[in-house]
Amino acid sequence: MSEFEYLSVLISIVLGLGLSHVMATAAQLIRYRSAVRFYTPFLLWLVLLFLIHLQIWWAVFELRSVEQWTFVGFALILTVPTIAFMVSVLLTPDFDRETVIDLRARYFEHRRWFFGLFALLPLASLAQEQAIRGYINFSPDPFFRLTFVALAIVGFASARERVHYAISIASLVGFTAYIGMLFLELR
Repeated sequence: MSEFEYLSVLISIVLGLGLSHVMATAAQLIRYRSAVRFYTPFLLWLVLLFLIHLQIWWAVFELRSVEQWTFVGFALILTVPTIAFMVSVLLTPDFDRETVIDLRARYFEHRRWFFGLFALLPLASLAQEQAIRGYINFSPDPFFRLTFVALAIVGFASARERVHYAISIASLVGFTAYIGMLFLELR
């Protein structure tokens, strides 16, 4: 077993937990749909978090060629799926058959923590790149990541409904474009 294979096991477990949480939430929303007050930005973020977990898993594969690993580099790599997991848990409600699940109320209740941690995702990925490769490649990639930081800051700062509709749509469209431009081929 190579160092990458060994280290990727824990990364895969954390990513699997995040994906499992997002998918279980989607299933619970369908299951308890009569007791759910749906909120479009919540649903868009749920889809986006699914894609983010997939993209992180996909991007980790690029690290298979790294020959020398450090604890700091590994910790930074593990930080990205850990934050993605935490953001997923903050977004999703606790399901209880006896109560009405108001996705809008849940979304705004945890808005600052959600967007604060969400802003850390691209920053942690840039720090990871610096630690592993020793540099940040200034291509469109880091500019996409910084755009997501900016959108997260707006979400953190604003409680206006229209702003959250706009940033959820912009984030999903932007992330889909990001995946399309950078990650369609497994390298």
